[in-house]
Amino acid sequence: MILKIEELSKLNLAGKVVGVTSGCYDLLHFYHLHYFERCRAECDFLIVGVDSDQLLTHFKAKPATIPEYHRARMVEALRCVDAVFTLRNLAQLEEATKIAHKLFKNQPELYGQPIVMDTAQCELVVIPDIDEITSTSGIIEKIRAGTKIPMPS
Repeated sequence: MILKIEELSKLNLAGKVVGVTSGCYDLLHFYHLHYFERCRAECDFLIVGVDSDQLLTHFKAKPATIPEYHRARMVEALRCVDAVFTLRNLAQLEEATKIAHKLFKNQPELYGQPIVMDTAQCELVVIPDIDEITSTSGIIEKIRAGTKIPMPS
């Protein structure tokens, strides 16, 4: 289900370990799915923030290739994802952590800034990238080079 950030606090999550993650997910691929499955294995309810077009333009200095609604719908369709919201600013990620027990990221920073958790309820859990490939850009480079993408370990 796709929700607005203010609707997250209205979910009935009593007794559940709630996890939150966020990202661009511009060209959704196997490694995104694998990351979400690894996050979901550590919680009962996984919420994914999909970075808005405006947020991506601000932090990456380039527009998103795929519109935010399309990206949110693709992420929402995955079985391992329970809820999706569009992340319009970094304060919204902090707001989402108020209902979460775990914030999942692939590194301890976000857009070059260290992630600092202000709540004792939510812990930062780093789910590192797998060795085969680390980014959508890396996949695109392999496609352009005609290189086969390796099977995951």
